[in-house]
Amino acid sequence: MYDIYKQVTGIPMGANYAPLVADFFLFCYESEIMKNLSKSNDLNLIEKFNTSFRYLDGLCSLDNSLFHTSLQ
Repeated sequence: MYDIYKQVTGIPMGANYAPLVADFFLFCYESEIMKNLSKSNDLNLIEKFNTSFRYLDGLCSLDNSLFHTSLQ
């Protein structure tokens, strides 16, 4: 016996617009984090995030020892 599931929420996998929507969705989170960092006036923390890069749903943070503690 097999179970069949139908996706009812979210973006269909393989849709042409899925990467664009995912990029926009993650940009909104990234923008909010950067706004909060700029309000903190902690220049050391802001400088550490200057070497963080995102491509679609991947994230690369180079030489940022504060990465894990800052996003909790």
